[in-house]
Amino acid sequence: MRNDVSSDDKRWFTHKIANCIVMHRGQPVYVERSNEGDRWLVTRCSDKRTFLARRSSLDISPIPVGYLQLNRIAPYVSRIPRRTWKFGLSTDNCAFGGYPMKAVIFTENFVDMVLGKYPSYKEVLNKKEEGTYAFSRNWAVRLTSATAHLYYRGKQVGFADEEPVLSSAYRFLREDLEESL
Repeated sequence: MRNDVSSDDKRWFTHKIANCIVMHRGQPVYVERSNEGDRWLVTRCSDKRTFLARRSSLDISPIPVGYLQLNRIAPYVSRIPRRTWKFGLSTDNCAFGGYPMKAVIFTENFVDMVLGKYPSYKEVLNKKEEGTYAFSRNWAVRLTSATAHLYYRGKQVGFADEEPVLSSAYRFLREDLEESL
């Protein structure tokens, strides 16, 4: 869904979009600042290429968040309440495992999170190294030498085996889990 970005109040729009991640032609970009006219200096998150983009080409819809795979850890990215409203995904209102947001927005892993690219559940279970591995935006598996735990949005909710097993208190998540498998 594309939102209308044709506001005549440039200062208002600048405040709402500066230092945010929005979409440009299906790829996440970081909006640096406005240039003259209706062009914005943006940096593509996938390759750090900086270019000018027209305001009308920016999709300011909310950016989906979820598990962000960083080597053998997968912190859950979530929005935190702030008394400010921004377009897309603001670097000021996201939290995950104590990492600064700007440290990861120009990585392939961040782009994969935004685009929803994750390995399958079976691929995660076949990993040999201990760690936490995401298989969807909301679901991850923590592999240890003894067990494999199932996580939903950062909270342990069951065990991972050939088929995932939800604890009785979290059976209401079954439909969401099945959609992610």
